Amino acid sequence: MEKLSTGSNLKILVRAPNWVGDQILSYPFYCYLRELFPKAKIISVCIPSLESIQYKNIVDEVISVPVKSSDNFIKKFSIIHSLAKEVKQRGDWDIGISLPDSFSAAWFLFGSKCKLRVGYRFDGRGVLLNKALPWKSCIGVHRAQAYLNLLKPLGLSDIQIKNFWSSALNKNFNPSKLWKITKPLQAPEGPFWVLAPGSAAASRRWPVAYFASLAKKVVMETGWKGVVVGGPQESSIARTLCEDRLLKLEDYTNRCKISELSEVFRCAQFNIANDSGLAHVASFCGGKVSVIVGAGDPKRTKPTGPGMVQLNLNPVACWPCERNVCFQSGEMHNACLNGISPDQVWNNVKTGLLGLS
Repeated sequence: MEKLSTGSNLKILVRAPNWVGDQILSYPFYCYLRELFPKAKIISVCIPSLESIQYKNIVDEVISVPVKSSDNFIKKFSIIHSLAKEVKQRGDWDIGISLPDSFSAAWFLFGSKCKLRVGYRFDGRGVLLNKALPWKSCIGVHRAQAYLNLLKPLGLSDIQIKNFWSSALNKNFNPSKLWKITKPLQAPEGPFWVLAPGSAAASRRWPVAYFASLAKKVVMETGWKGVVVGGPQESSIARTLCEDRLLKLEDYTNRCKISELSEVFRCAQFNIANDSGLAHVASFCGGKVSVIVGAGDPKRTKPTGPGMVQLNLNPVACWPCERNVCFQSGEMHNACLNGISPDQVWNNVKTGLLGLS
């Protein structure tokens, strides 16, 4: 396909990912999109909870999709259809790119009347995309690379994601300039570590008792205090962990937007996280992060940096299934996750992230 014009009259609509981790992994995509079309008007469309981590120095505007998780399919479709009509009234859109693989994301671009609609052919949405890439081309591919490959039809050369953080694009990388940060959460005084115990998937949530055991080991060997981070869903976990004062943990959950945790992650001695969005945020902010991997496949979703990333694995026979809920029963239920011991994680942190013997 012939490379499109890079003129200032070009208008591009991007349907952003719906998950925190995926949004972080889309950063290289946005960087190269802007490099391809330096003068274009680029608008990112996202769900409200991810507004603060859209890349404000790359996109010209952010539009929020007012959909709630409690909305049923008919209501969600009606909201998306209405928003598409509103966006269409703002003028002609030259390019629309769908990062999510959902039917609704493709429908939004179709309803907005984008002239060229790019995405992966999945979930029956090929009829809505006039430049649909085969789904099989991204099977087994890291998600950040899969996003980047969507730019090939628009003129991007064959760039590998593994080289991204050493590229010239990132010599001035700074999360505080990329994200919408009203009041950053201040890091505690003195040495501290961060614990992020949440995950949307049950197959990726390490048992709370394991986190407590890990905290006990950290306190006994270092004396460092810890902070528990997350949203309202993690508040009850934080309360349970912080009730034991011997663990020296403080509840930082539900205090701020995701973007406003950047300094806490960056300044921590290390960060412990489930295979979740906050693991990606911690690494993106330059923090050292040790990820407890459950059912997910790190070949596709490992945090890409620039912070140091360490993986804790227990690859049983059925791993990685990538299911949100374990399908095994008995002793094999969540075996990939529960087989990762607090001793294993702490030893990995000491030797890999802290450089201690």
